[in-house]
Amino acid sequence: MPVLAIFGENLRRLCAARDLSLAQAARDLGLGKVQFQRMLKAESFPKPNLLQRICLYFGTDARILTETWPFPPPEMPPLPTVMAGLMQVAQYTGLPESHFAPDPGLPDGHYTFFRRSMSRYGYVARTVVQIKSLSQSRILRAFDFPQPKQSGWSRKTPKQREFRGMVFKQGVGTTIILVHPESHALSSIYLQPQTTHYADTRYYGVTNYGRIEQADIVNTTRLVWIAVAPRFSDILQAHRARGLYRPEEVPQDIADFLFRPL
Repeated sequence: MPVLAIFGENLRRLCAARDLSLAQAARDLGLGKVQFQRMLKAESFPKPNLLQRICLYFGTDARILTETWPFPPPEMPPLPTVMAGLMQVAQYTGLPESHFAPDPGLPDGHYTFFRRSMSRYGYVARTVVQIKSLSQSRILRAFDFPQPKQSGWSRKTPKQREFRGMVFKQGVGTTIILVHPESHALSSIYLQPQTTHYADTRYYGVTNYGRIEQADIVNTTRLVWIAVAPRFSDILQAHRARGLYRPEEVPQDIADFLFRPL
């Protein structure tokens, strides 16, 4: 179909779709009846300023000149591989939206957590994590504390010690998938709030680091999370307390739980 004919036909379709008479459209556009009829009959072509006015009036674009309306939706740019992969996994597994819902059982904020050290056998590691809600998901961010040289731990810079994760609400408890970019490894955490006689809010669970089993290296351990008050002074104090501790240097009930056989 010639370009002029396409343009005229599009004008007719747009008027019909909006329940407009041709005369009304001409008046609204400030065009005379004869001028508008000539465009409809493929006898006239609009100048740029008139084309812009027509596009604005009908809520369309310059494709009105060359493509038959309605136009196909524009192609979306391809998703990055990691995003496309996550979408495929979500579709295949039927991952429900409820996993991403706000979780009053584990609210946003900072948490101190204790677990057996995975690099120094017989020690307890203590660090701080932050849980945060985004518009469609919940995330975790934390930093491992600097390790002593004798531990053989290679991650030294803040970037190398950083780990982030995805937080999933469950019917009972919470599962967190952690990503360790520098080591190309994943780990997981399962937490469940516990009603205790302690004044603080505590969560008990287990964590697993995905790597090959080695002598004197812990891959799976129990853990305890304790909510940190949202005051800056409390958060700062929690960060300053990060580090490695001997079992006798942490509260007895926490040490007993951590070193209980799995």
